This record gives sequence, C-alpha cells and structure tokens, in this order.
Amino acid sequence: MWIEEDTGRVVKTELQVGGTMSMIRVTTQFVFDDELGISVPAVMEDMYPRTSGGEFRGKATYGKFRRFEVKTEETIEKP
Repeated sequence: MWIEEDTGRVVKTELQVGGTMSMIRVTTQFVFDDELGISVPAVMEDMYPRTSGGEFRGKATYGKFRRFEVKTEETIEKP
C-alpha cells in the first residue's frame, strides 16, 4: 500500500500472488474525490501470466462516483 504521509490517504494498492514464473499482480490507484470527501479507485490494472508464455493484461478506469443513501422509517402502532 502507498499512503500519503500527511493525510493518511491510500494512494495505491498492489496485490501480488504466486511465484516468480506465475506472478499475478493487481494494482489500484486512488484519487481523492472532493464531493464525496473520500479516496475512490481511479484505475485498476491486472496482469496474469499465460501458461504458453507471455501475459494477459487488463485495465479498468472508474469515474462518476455517487453517494447512495437509504432512509427507513418504522411506526409501531399501539394496540
């Protein structure tokens, strides 16, 4: 994990699984969203080795984050 020293915000995470020849890696970069007031994932990149040699790579980008809210109300009627 990469964390901003001044704020404690997560900037980047990386997960590595496997050995040298079969390493799977997933890296996520975060940005601070001023409207939500939290860090959100911006880019996730992953890499998977192929058994026939080479590797498979993927990249996902994220945006348009929204806050979802749920409101519930309960009324108990007296007998």
